[in-house]
Amino acid sequence: MPASLETNRASVADDNHPSAPSAPSAQSAPSAHHDSTQLRFNSVEEVPPLLLDLFRGWRMDDRQVLLLMRGRPGLARIDVAEKVLPGVRLLLACGVQPRDLAQSARYDSVWLGQPVEKIKEVVTFLRGLGLKDGESLGTVLRRFPRAFSCNAAIQLQPRVQKLLDLGIDDISYIIKACPRLLLISAERVQERLDFLAQVAGEGHVTSIVRRQPYILTQPITELQSKLDVFRDILGSEEDALKVFRQIRRLPAHSASKMTSTFHTLCEIVGPENAQKVVGKRSSILSTNSTTMRSNFEHWRALLSHLPPPKLANLFVRYPALLHLSWKSNIEPKAEFFERELGLSLAAVAAVPLVACYSLEQRIRPRVQRLQEAGIGIVETDKGIVCLPRGMVDGGRWRNADGGDSSSGSWEENDRGRNEGDNAQVQMGKADLGGDIGSRTDHGHLVVSEGYEEGLKFEGQQGENVKPGQVQQRAVSLSTLIQASKDRFDELLKKLVNGVDDWDKA
Repeated sequence: MPASLETNRASVADDNHPSAPSAPSAQSAPSAHHDSTQLRFNSVEEVPPLLLDLFRGWRMDDRQVLLLMRGRPGLARIDVAEKVLPGVRLLLACGVQPRDLAQSARYDSVWLGQPVEKIKEVVTFLRGLGLKDGESLGTVLRRFPRAFSCNAAIQLQPRVQKLLDLGIDDISYIIKACPRLLLISAERVQERLDFLAQVAGEGHVTSIVRRQPYILTQPITELQSKLDVFRDILGSEEDALKVFRQIRRLPAHSASKMTSTFHTLCEIVGPENAQKVVGKRSSILSTNSTTMRSNFEHWRALLSHLPPPKLANLFVRYPALLHLSWKSNIEPKAEFFERELGLSLAAVAAVPLVACYSLEQRIRPRVQRLQEAGIGIVETDKGIVCLPRGMVDGGRWRNADGGDSSSGSWEENDRGRNEGDNAQVQMGKADLGGDIGSRTDHGHLVVSEGYEEGLKFEGQQGENVKPGQVQQRAVSLSTLIQASKDRFDELLKKLVNGVDDWDKA
């Protein structure tokens, strides 16, 4: 990153950019009798029509519109057609999404009344920092709308230059992650950098700031008190500093609430496991104690077959299960698996890691790609499994040798257990039996522990399965959900092609 900052004067989209979505037809500005000091906005009928059309176009319901107008009644006196719509058109033309406009307006609507020239200067300035696409501009607008009400040359540029002078690089990432830094004085930033260097070591400052830039906006007394909490919880200065250096998000709660949450965590998983959870995901201390207890009870009911030690170990492995909202996060995912894939809630609960990923951004798109590729998704006693194309036909699981196992018998082997005859295997549900390795008349299903290596379906050679001869191989759904994009594409290709030599493909 260059030592000096030159404002990029690259042109931004014109107000009348041809790609900009059409705005509501212009109407006359609100009449002079709109006195915002007397308006209580008890009905959307009191909101100027142009503003109402604009907000509804952003999918804001009447309640949200009224809350916004009550928070800033002065909007009723603004000439919407002359002052609001040009800036909105500009941002839309730059690729900012309507949802970002709506969220920013609900948070701080001051930017709505700014002259379009000022908004254009801010957009030009941000693009000069490398925030050129609509997604980046929308993120800054959503997280810190006030930036779009500032004078770019007088208020924003000097502060960014100071950040560069202090040695903070990758400025585009830092500003996008914490736009509030645009209005924090250089002196305050320097104080926090000095504090971090003192407690964590000079060599760790850059990595700490990059992981959590907002730490530069917090009071030093608060940072110190939270570090003290980690020291008390983990029992040593060394462990506390290790967490502080590696932390991805400092808990938002006060130090006293962090301590209270830790006591709740101890009640749920035990003191020793609670320390492990905090060491692994310190942001768990931002969780509301009531939410944590409620989630624990839900999971305990779903996984009632697990003894307490194993249930506690589950939360140590996946701490997010304790702080995700059950109603808005877990339930929609469970409904997706149950209603759209025909899987039981028990099977979903058996692979809780899946619940830690976004339904709309990760789970649903990947499941759709699997379905479009003809990959069978079945429920087994080993979890939810994705079978290679061709192994599911007419609602039945097809074995590698061409036979189907809708009524096959299970046989004992050195690592499995006899599950008896007539084991049912069908699309949506497959009772495969066995622990690690269960053999059917037509083949052998080998489950690698932890699903790190997926599932292997081995064809039968005579009466016995020949070791190492893999005809087909399946992969657990949890592996496919948590895989990187490139790894997912690679595994999907193998499932589609039915690769014989999986490891060398």
